[in-house]
Amino acid sequence: MEKLELAYRQEVDEYNGIWDKKVVEFEDEARRLENELRERQAKELEEYEANLQKKLFKPSKFSKAYLELRAQEENLVKQQRFKEAQLIKKKADAMEKEDYEKYSKEKSDKVGTNSENLRSKQSAELRALRKKLDIQNEVLKKERDTGFHTILHRFKNKKFDLEKQHKKELTLGTNDNLNRASKFLSFLHFNSRNSISNENQNKESRRFSNFRWNPRSSGVGQ
Repeated sequence: MEKLELAYRQEVDEYNGIWDKKVVEFEDEARRLENELRERQAKELEEYEANLQKKLFKPSKFSKAYLELRAQEENLVKQQRFKEAQLIKKKADAMEKEDYEKYSKEKSDKVGTNSENLRSKQSAELRALRKKLDIQNEVLKKERDTGFHTILHRFKNKKFDLEKQHKKELTLGTNDNLNRASKFLSFLHFNSRNSISNENQNKESRRFSNFRWNPRSSGVGQ
């Protein structure tokens, strides 16, 4: 039994060693796949935003009021009405700045919206990868548990067989001892009876040998 338990522990240790190595390899591979995906997504997002900026870049669209102010400014300069032209220019510059900021904000919002859509898509892709890896991890755990229970079941069966065999040997040994004891007691009983019988016979023989025949006492010749 001790040898069986030692062999079982050694088998379990070897089995766990193999599976510990498999788990480490799986975790390393999972990290590699996730890092590769993150790097690819970061590059993809950077390229997407750069292309979107180029696509959206175009001359600013100024309002009709701004264009009219610039036209007035130009006419006043031609008429050498410089003070009035300067006032119109300030208004036009302020409107230009306002229109540019409005356009820049619209472009930035559009880039942000499109980028956020891509980020959402990338997040879903990352979740899908993690889910896939989790499923594979669960499969590995089940395989490990199944293998371990196979070893344990085999050990229990062998242990049961050994215990059964040991009980059988004990039973046979006990029966054999009982048979020997019974035969020994029968032998003693038989010898005891023979001893008593011989002793009785000896007593009879002694009594008979001690008897002397007396004719007078028997009444013969009177």
